[in-house]
Order: sequence, then structure tokens, then C-alpha cells
Amino acid sequence: MELKGFICEETDATYTLSFANSETLLSLKIKDWETGFLGKKFGLLKINPLLSKLGNVEVLAILDDLLLFVEENGFSLVELQCDMAIIAMIPFFEEKGFRLVDTRISFITLIEKPLSVTYPSAIDDIMFATIDDFAELVTLTHKSFTNNPTFFSRYKNRSYFTPEETQKYYEEWIKNHIKDKDTLFVVSKNNQRIVGYSFFKVQGSYKGEKLYKAVLTAVDSDFQGHKAHLSMQAFLFTQIPESRFYLDNTTQLTNTPAIKNSISSIKTLDNIGMVYYYRRHSDSALSLGVN
Repeated sequence: MELKGFICEETDATYTLSFANSETLLSLKIKDWETGFLGKKFGLLKINPLLSKLGNVEVLAILDDLLLFVEENGFSLVELQCDMAIIAMIPFFEEKGFRLVDTRISFITLIEKPLSVTYPSAIDDIMFATIDDFAELVTLTHKSFTNNPTFFSRYKNRSYFTPEETQKYYEEWIKNHIKDKDTLFVVSKNNQRIVGYSFFKVQGSYKGEKLYKAVLTAVDSDFQGHKAHLSMQAFLFTQIPESRFYLDNTTQLTNTPAIKNSISSIKTLDNIGMVYYYRRHSDSALSLGVN
């Protein structure tokens, strides 16, 4: 479809739409890890908030052209991360078949050392994880997340992923972060048994300082209530070389205890967002592994 006044560039794996002055309005690119994991094309759609300034008819025509490309080039799933800047466009995306699969709220906090408060471990020892810990970490992960009916994630959504894919996803996620040189991954042990873990990942910089993201923390239900998560976080802080850095704490909007804790800790709200998926029409439910 010809979109007058815009420049559209296509390959079999990318779609980019720009104004004539070359400012990108939207882009679709392959998500390499997810594509390899699923064995199907998995794309990430990024939207410039300027798109919302166009007329409704024009926006719908642009989305029609994009989704025609998706269908013709075999993208099984397309992910859209929608922040507050484009929230007014949600009705357009939903009209075209995008569905809400996850939510997120992010707080970014400046951390300065030495810390005024520390949390010595009340369980036993805290140390860096190794690949030898993988089996125990997977067991705790499945107990805390994969098989926990109170934990929700887009990777547990049966409209898009089978139980086997969900399990494999979390196992690969843990394995990749243990091996990642930009990840600080620690475990908490009681009598040599892993009862908790927590890890931070370098995310670049923010306001001129190094930015770390608190990726995931799990504590065995038998050991909760001992501030193990705070002890592991304090340990991680001591292992970070910078005396000043920013920490990104992102969680789901449904995780009210974590949100209340962030607010009471006077952390700075950075962003609220939602994640949408679009599934290609020509992919049957069975081909995506839906029960």
C-alpha cells in the first residue's frame, strides 16, 4: 500500500516508516532471542509518539500497511511496549488485533554509598551464583513463578505459550543471566541449600551515572519474613564498584506490595507501561502451541 508523504523501508525482517524528513514514526524489528527460542518470527514494534498527532484515518491506514507486512513476512507474534506517551493510541491497536498481555511500573532511585542502613543475612550465607547452582535455581524459579498461580506474566499466557515453553523460557532466562558478564547474580543459602536469589543487570547510564536494573528476586516461601530480599540487595550494593549509581525497580501493576514499598521508600516514579501482543491471523492456535 502506498502511504503518501511517508518513506517506507522494508526487508523480510524489518519495517520502518518515516516522515519525509527521515524522522522515524514506527519500526518493526526481529527480537533475536525470542525468535530463536520459539522457532518463529517474533517482532518488536516501536512507536514514535508523533504518530498520535496524525488523523485517525491516517493512523489506521498506517497500521493496516504494517500488519499486511506482518502477515506477508511470517511474523508469528509482534510485541508492542506502550508507555504513557502513546496511551491515547491504545484503541487503534486494539481495533487492529493487539491484546494486552502484561503491565509494568518503573521506579528509578539514586543509590549513594556508604548506605545508611544495611541488612545482615538472617538466614545464612550470601554469595555469587555459579552454573553449578543452576538446578536448584530452576527448582526455586518454577516454585516461585512458573507454577505459582498468583504470579502472572505474558510468558504464562496460554494464548501464546504452552506450559513447556513457559518452563523452558524461565530456565533459559536464569541460565543466560548466570553466564552474563553484565549481571550480578547472588544466592542466599541455608545449610548449603539455596533458599533465595536476586540479580541486577547493567542497563547503561542514567543522568550521567551507571544504571542497574533489579531484574528478579525469589525467596522460598519457607524462608520469607526474614528480610532475605533486603539482605541480598544490600550485598549486591556492596559488590557494585560505583559509589553512586541508579537502580531501576520495575514490577507489574498487579504487584501492589512492591509498589507500596517503592512509594513508602520515596523512590522516583519513572514510567508506567503496558505490553501488547499481535498474533498473525494465518497462525492457528495449534501452531502457536495453544492448549
